[in-house]
Amino acid sequence: MEEDELKEYAEESLKEGYSKEELQNILEEEGFNEEEVEGVLTKVDEEKYGQSLGNPITRLDLKDDSYKVVQKLVRNKYKVFNSDNELVLKASQKMFRAKEDYSFKNGGDEPVFNVKAEQILDFSGDYTLIDAETGEAFAVLEKEFTLFQHAWKVKTPNGAYVADIKSRGSVLDFLRSFSEIFSLVPHKYTVESPEGDELGVIQGEFGLKDEYSIGIKKSGDMPKEALIAAAITADALEGD
Repeated sequence: MEEDELKEYAEESLKEGYSKEELQNILEEEGFNEEEVEGVLTKVDEEKYGQSLGNPITRLDLKDDSYKVVQKLVRNKYKVFNSDNELVLKASQKMFRAKEDYSFKNGGDEPVFNVKAEQILDFSGDYTLIDAETGEAFAVLEKEFTLFQHAWKVKTPNGAYVADIKSRGSVLDFLRSFSEIFSLVPHKYTVESPEGDELGVIQGEFGLKDEYSIGIKKSGDMPKEALIAAAITADALEGD
């Protein structure tokens, strides 16, 4: 079977409901080697989601599964550290409520990706994440308006829906939006695939500093770096 035929077979099988893991096992049992099968499935994904599955952020290496986020009590600064306690991202949170466009910078103070809102104070709408060097979009955050839950959809630049970011959903989440007192209670979000599989968690902790972790175990149908950046951005926009 030629590569184009194999790719067409893979596309049809996925449309019929086979998972990528099931399809990979079937093809390997039929004699195709693992590298060949993975290459074809990667091409199918790249065409489906309109982007490469490699790292889409030129000046940022998000290879870890978990990151520590620290906010000052007055919530002016937002910093992200990797497992070696190195500063990998930073931003000024006051910008999130006053501008349509703003940047996340790396530890060397270089812009690494920009966030573009449709409009100032866009309470329910889209935010596009754009690589600062190439100018290419790599993710879109769509805020869903709900009273008792913070909820975001993560999409690829061509609109394919790949993940949800949701708070625990309670009266406490509603109160956190209106009072700094309730914001002292740690927040928790889950990152899930459209099928409901858990991809990661954003978990707060009690303390004088607002400090918590963002962990992504797997990224589903999106580059891992893109999903981590989307989770970090959604959390920063919520101002939790």
